[in-house]
Amino acid sequence: RNVLSIIIMLFTLCLLCGSVSAMSGTGTSSDPYIISTQSDLALLSGSSYASYVGNAKYFELGADITMSGTFTPIGTNQYKFNGHFDGKNHRITGLKTSSNPSGLFMYVTSGAEMKNINFYNAQISGTSGDGTGVLYGQCYQATNLGTVTNVNVYDSKVTAAGNCVGGISGYGAYTSSTYSTH
Repeated sequence: RNVLSIIIMLFTLCLLCGSVSAMSGTGTSSDPYIISTQSDLALLSGSSYASYVGNAKYFELGADITMSGTFTPIGTNQYKFNGHFDGKNHRITGLKTSSNPSGLFMYVTSGAEMKNINFYNAQISGTSGDGTGVLYGQCYQATNLGTVTNVNVYDSKVTAAGNCVGGISGYGAYTSSTYSTH
């Protein structure tokens, strides 16, 4: 009984401190997950994205997000992003990644849709191999085109030790795109 009380107390403290985050929404097209903070975005990073694979594939930015520290990109080679990410014309400022591949998304694949996102002051570093870009590092093995629409990058730096480096995307086989860099 004391252990349960301590766990509840610690969870409540974490919620009050803001270190536990939960996106609102259910991930459907009519009720997408709403990402409003860096903590919300971090819920998708790396292999954590695996828990959202399946029916929950719709994500929207609910606010401008200013990043701090180094961000682990969304998805892995095993769990490539294949959902719908609508930035709602919000800003992601200060995104910093250093990985292989590197970008907000590490890997994207069949049917992925990323749109209406504005990046400011991103610092993206590809450590080796192919695929470095602010939005995503690699998109491949897609049976359906991935789509990038209305994605803008401002005052950012992209560097890489490998091939396929771009302002928006790194290796982008099988994508249809409309975007710009400034």
